[in-house]
Amino acid sequence: MAFNSFNFWLVFPIFFLVYWLIPVRFIQWRKFWLVLVSYLLYMNWKPVFALVLLGVTLTTYGGGRLLDYPILKGRLRKWAAWSCCLLSLFPLLFFKYYNFLNECISVGLDSIGLLFSLP
Repeated sequence: MAFNSFNFWLVFPIFFLVYWLIPVRFIQWRKFWLVLVSYLLYMNWKPVFALVLLGVTLTTYGGGRLLDYPILKGRLRKWAAWSCCLLSLFPLLFFKYYNFLNECISVGLDSIGLLFSLP
């Protein structure tokens, strides 16, 4: 659901109100509510992409937990941090630039007489 859609502005006040009605002492429930609403809004657009969001969520959470271990020091810690960041950003980069790269490769191969295009 896009932020500039009518539907978003119709349901956003309800989600916002529920968030603020949850007492501050139940911070874990507030966090859970935000994650749940995020998934619901994302699934409203295309439900199968919630699996991509789940993968990014698990990668980010796992990366944060991994970096909390005291055994990771120095270069190993930096490597782990960069790996987690790249794994989290990979879906964004893939969905944003896939069509562009596919078109560039197709045009380049077409110029030398090869017909090839990824779906």
